[in-house]
Amino acid sequence: MTRIPDAMLAELHALVCAWVEDQERLILEQGVALSEPELRIATRAGVLHPERVKLLAVTKTPLPEEKTLRRAARAFGFVSEMTDGLTAGYGFFLRESRRNDRALVAHELVHVAQFERFGGIHAFLAKYLREILENGYDAAPLELEAVAFQQSRAWEQDDASQRSPGRPSSAA
Repeated sequence: MTRIPDAMLAELHALVCAWVEDQERLILEQGVALSEPELRIATRAGVLHPERVKLLAVTKTPLPEEKTLRRAARAFGFVSEMTDGLTAGYGFFLRESRRNDRALVAHELVHVAQFERFGGIHAFLAKYLREILENGYDAAPLELEAVAFQQSRAWEQDDASQRSPGRPSSAA
């Protein structure tokens, strides 16, 4: 994998952060609040403030307009118009064709929890971008965390009392 010089990575980080902040503002202005089932998934994903999260369904995932960032996004696969989901702080995009895909929602909500855990967009992206550049997207630890939760299906477990009235819950 091509090594990006630290000075270039710092420049990219600043550009990515500005773009992600813009995307978060757009999603929070135009997006919709999570449904009750999605709020439960957010809680299971570790989101501390699920009531703040919004999602915006799009036909194509937005790409950065700034040319350096757009080239980097294409070259390193950070984002493309075909990206199914993209998280920006307390907001995330989903492609319209995947809007009802709870597994994808679960994946993106882990990224929201990661933003919270790292203290915001700048700190999260510093770690996330470094991991992607060092390990590749599919092997980046933060991405693997989101994939593991998505694949665990733990996000889809409803309270036993909601599914089977009159049956005792197995949780102690």
